[in-house]
Amino acid sequence: EMDSDIKHYNLLKKKLMDMLKSEAGDKIIFNSYSDNRSLPNILNITFNPQKVKADADSILIKLDMKNIAVSSGSACTSGSVQPSHVLKALGYDDESARSSLRISFGRFNKELDVIEFVKVLKSIVS
Repeated sequence: EMDSDIKHYNLLKKKLMDMLKSEAGDKIIFNSYSDNRSLPNILNITFNPQKVKADADSILIKLDMKNIAVSSGSACTSGSVQPSHVLKALGYDDESARSSLRISFGRFNKELDVIEFVKVLKSIVS
């Protein structure tokens, strides 16, 4: 089912990116490509520190309280307090690298999940 899963992930990722661009504008910086240069089921974003005063950890906690599971940083630093070396290599400073969220899609995620995520995230960073 890999081909149908990839198609599904690409649709969800595009929907999420489009909604975030529309709803959050310059509050979010995209660290993932929208094309085949990044995994179809993962989107990494950073919060613009000049526009969003909350750090990724507090946003992560608030999302968790709304039953939304995402991760901070990148997969290679999961469980670490160190900033992502990948984001640092892209030119982010420590603070910006720590202000990122990794959103992953699974086979059972639906478009409604994306819509709810954006709605909740918008209420948190507004």
